[in-house]
Amino acid sequence: MTERAPNFCVLTASGINCDQETATGIRLAGGLAELVHLSQLVEGDRNLGDYQGLVLPGGFSEGDAVRAGIVLATQLQAGVGDHIREFVDSERPVLGICNGFQVLVSMGLLPSGEMYRPQTASLAPNASGRFACRWVDLRVNTAASTPLLSPYVAERITLPVANGEGRFRTDPATLARLQARDEILMQYCGPDGAPSMDLTHNPSGADDAIAAVAVGAVLGMMPHPERFVQDEQHANWRRPDYSLQPYGLHLLRGIVGYAAAV
Repeated sequence: MTERAPNFCVLTASGINCDQETATGIRLAGGLAELVHLSQLVEGDRNLGDYQGLVLPGGFSEGDAVRAGIVLATQLQAGVGDHIREFVDSERPVLGICNGFQVLVSMGLLPSGEMYRPQTASLAPNASGRFACRWVDLRVNTAASTPLLSPYVAERITLPVANGEGRFRTDPATLARLQARDEILMQYCGPDGAPSMDLTHNPSGADDAIAAVAVGAVLGMMPHPERFVQDEQHANWRRPDYSLQPYGLHLLRGIVGYAAAV
């Protein structure tokens, strides 16, 4: 492992509004985090190669004009696409949260794991037709093939979602490949822990209840880990029967730990 904590580039751009708390989550997980505006990367004021991790936070990049994430995805591909490809090829971690997941999918980086691939999935409007902002239960695939998963992450966790376009959709062949390769990291689940297509538990109606996909060191997830890195972020933390853990912090620790070792 490196002697110095790994430094993460936390992207900021017009409409992104979860950058500060995402950077805080990375720091609490043991990493360093620098807020870097898109223009700084495009104009060469910052070099993506100087960082050990890249995070695309949640928010509403470019006001979700046209389609969620597509404008920022186009800007990234045109401005620093080759740098992102080199970053991914070096197996350094890339994390896209909510709107950041939408961007990774729009770039074709997920679920392929490679830059400049045709888009084979989308994050469509929620099946309910409504913006979903609430806590959800998630089934974690602890046998997932990604190196980003911390051994401290439980098989059942709770995190908040906040999206209007979080419905992961793909073709049958791509879905079968994700399943066969253990690249589905999280699924929305019901009280019994089984993946659920019921909108009560799966607020977007995502295919196969998919909440997160991880291909190699590239992870996209609709739930917000940065919104549960301290007990105090949960509304019930003062109750005597409170037994949850800051699951988002556990997830981020896995990513930071991996970045330190690469």
